[in-house]
Amino acid sequence: MLLVFLPESAQYLASRGTYPDRVRAILRRMGHHIAGKGRYLARALGNASVVLLRGHGSVTAGRDLPEAVFRAVYLELNARIQTNAVALGGEIEFLTDEEAHAGTEADAAQTARPWALWSEQAQARRAMR
Repeated sequence: MLLVFLPESAQYLASRGTYPDRVRAILRRMGHHIAGKGRYLARALGNASVVLLRGHGSVTAGRDLPEAVFRAVYLELNARIQTNAVALGGEIEFLTDEEAHAGTEADAAQTARPWALWSEQAQARRAMR
């Protein structure tokens, strides 16, 4: 599966230095209030489907929960593949925005099958408890 939903416009969010110092201090006192961080994250996400969080991983978004989970799973898998490719050397050729858009539309039609599998696996694990 190609990482077509992660165009060059994907967001990168490094919380250090992005909050004003006064706001960071308030959030620390409030135990990193979830609603405030959620609004901050939503602004950072904008129209992108992925935000890479410095030191915390990533957040994915989709048209629905199955698409967001699909993107999260394949973001990690493709990141590992790309890391290995970079380690081998050579030049990495990224998809154009047009290729990424076409792939995103193709992926949207394919999320139901893995979602059904993952749901079944999660229910089986829950039943084993």
